[in-house]
Amino acid sequence: MYPSIKDIRRTAAIVAGYHVGTLIYNDKGLPYLQQEDGSVIAATDAIDVLNTENNWQSVNPEDHTRIAAESQPVYAGMDARMKRRKLK
Repeated sequence: MYPSIKDIRRTAAIVAGYHVGTLIYNDKGLPYLQQEDGSVIAATDAIDVLNTENNWQSVNPEDHTRIAAESQPVYAGMDARMKRRKLK
C-alpha cells in the first residue's frame, strides 16, 4: 500500500521543521495544535491547514473566529502545521 498525498505532505512538513497535527480550539476559541502523541501546542505562530486539494493554505488570525453552521470554528479538526521556533 502506498502512502497518500496527505501523508507525504505531512511528512515533508515535519522534515522542513514544522510542528504537524490537528487544529483544535479551546472553549475561548483560541487555536492549538494537537500532535499525534496527544501533546498540545498553543498556536502562537502562523498556521497552515491542509485543504481539500492536499495543499497547505495559510490561516489568517481573523479566520480563527469564523464559525461553521455546526457552531464550531471553520478550521477545527483540519490537519495543520506551524513552523518550529529556533532555539537561541
